[in-house]
Amino acid sequence: LSRYVAALVRARGPRVNTEQEFQLALAHQQAGRFPQARDLCLQILRQHPEHPPALHLLGTLARSAGRLDIAADLLGKAVRAAPDAAGPHYDLGVTRALQGDPAAAAACFERALELQPGHAEALMGLGNLLLERGQADAAADCYRRIVAADPNAVMAYYNLGLACFRADRLDESADNYRRALALKPDSAEAALNLGITLSRQDKPDEAILFLRRAQAGLPGNPVAPYNLALALLNHGRPEEAEAYFRQALALDPNYGEACLNLGNTLIRLGRLDEALGYCRKAVELRPDSADARLTLGLALHDQGRLDEAAACYERAIALQPGFAEAYSNLANTRLDQGRLDEALRLCRKTIELAPDFAGGHYNLGLVLFGQHRLDEAEASYRRAIALKPDYVEAHANLGTTLTYLGRTDAAMRS
Repeated sequence: LSRYVAALVRARGPRVNTEQEFQLALAHQQAGRFPQARDLCLQILRQHPEHPPALHLLGTLARSAGRLDIAADLLGKAVRAAPDAAGPHYDLGVTRALQGDPAAAAACFERALELQPGHAEALMGLGNLLLERGQADAAADCYRRIVAADPNAVMAYYNLGLACFRADRLDESADNYRRALALKPDSAEAALNLGITLSRQDKPDEAILFLRRAQAGLPGNPVAPYNLALALLNHGRPEEAEAYFRQALALDPNYGEACLNLGNTLIRLGRLDEALGYCRKAVELRPDSADARLTLGLALHDQGRLDEAAACYERAIALQPGFAEAYSNLANTRLDQGRLDEALRLCRKTIELAPDFAGGHYNLGLVLFGQHRLDEAEASYRRAIALKPDYVEAHANLGTTLTYLGRTDAAMRS
């Protein structure tokens, strides 16, 4: 196409009314009549080889056709012909991003914003690049500038919700998803992300409401039933969760997280043989996942296959050395194997990694009780209860420990 432009420029034809021709080309482009728009741009360039708007429009048309190298060449010429125009810098940035050059894309967006600070598309493009780089706070600043200028910018609210979620500012994330939904109530994607955010905020009833709405609006998307299932599981409704995990897997049989959590659900339901199959499939799909190894270990432990369970937990720790829950489960397994000294070491490692993990203190209490260190066991159970007041097992074992210590009244209260 670039060679074709050059040939047309050399073979100049009759003069044209440039402004009228360009406006007609723009109208064709906006109406989706791309070949007509292209031909008019080429006709303009016969007479004016460095006509910035024609180069710019022709570059965007080449990009729409998937001809990224040609688009970058034409848009680069448009930038050189009109260095103070923000539009060509922005579209060159879009093209560089599609070519897989985020640094060059960001430079183009930043130059467009120097020339036109309120350029919403450049702010969106730069924000998206920053979000992909993991710079959530900087991305959020870009999106905030958009909504400050245009309170009806639905996509900016949506992306601001995503940036705040990644920055762990969950209240702000939820607020922005709600704003997006107020402007576009049928946005299933905003409903999905709001549901996920509410789940993280431990608001299960409201989360389930929005996740059901998302699932209805995204019938072919496995992420919607998966997240609905996860919210139901975390809300103590494993029977319902099972159906939605299965729905997610029907849409995507290789959905590793759905396999993993269906296995976890079946463990809770006591269907261990069936759970084991899904846990093994999760490990097959995600061999480097510490979570998958952990869940497989749980299924094996509950079947009494302690050596195999321990091997799974050890592999989880190798994959994720700071994985406190894997240390805790391995400690439990060693306790069941009667290897109390090793279990004690693993419990202390668990607490070192996650001092506020109630399960770690509870397991330490079990080990200390097994070693007849009752006063220390009592302290561990009390610490577990302080961290998780409704920890039924910790209350029960504290009561047993107090009974052994001869403190019957206190045991009865526990």
